[in-house]
Amino acid sequence: MAKLPFYEGANLYFVTFTLNKHVHLFKNAIYRDIVIDSLKFCVNQRHLRIFAYVIMSSHLHLIVFDSSYNNKRLKITIDQFRSFTAHEILKKLKVNNPDLLLNFIEKSRTDREYRIWTDGFHAIGLDTEQKLKQRFDYIHNNPVKALLVEDPKQWIYSSASYWEDGEIGLLPIHHFLDVDENG
Repeated sequence: MAKLPFYEGANLYFVTFTLNKHVHLFKNAIYRDIVIDSLKFCVNQRHLRIFAYVIMSSHLHLIVFDSSYNNKRLKITIDQFRSFTAHEILKKLKVNNPDLLLNFIEKSRTDREYRIWTDGFHAIGLDTEQKLKQRFDYIHNNPVKALLVEDPKQWIYSSASYWEDGEIGLLPIHHFLDVDENG
């Protein structure tokens, strides 16, 4: 469940998904591609719209909205994304990297053996231009701050090059003013 709820008055949300124990799983394309493919599916089939994103080795940040600003549907989509990706990552770990799977053993709950994502996700409503700009800049500067690149545009797992140069990246980007009223 989201630590901060989706609420009326905010239609654009900054969300963070972190791998349990901050394991650097997304350095490996097999696992990173599960996230990328699932986000594409959510855009194409579940009305998710991505305004900005960055995928790092142990987490990802997104600024998202629903195609018709339906916050209930957005929450369901995000919950489904988390569940689906957790199951797919778990399946791949069991086959490809059982030693790494040990990092995801869940000891504190009895309803599951493994936990891929940390509990919940942060959903912060971006209801002012200042909040939007701050989170937008934070997302794109994440790889720079981590000393992975010198310029945000160099990180291919980000929307920075789209917003600076119009270059199409790994995920489709939608402007929050492009809303599907029928969606």
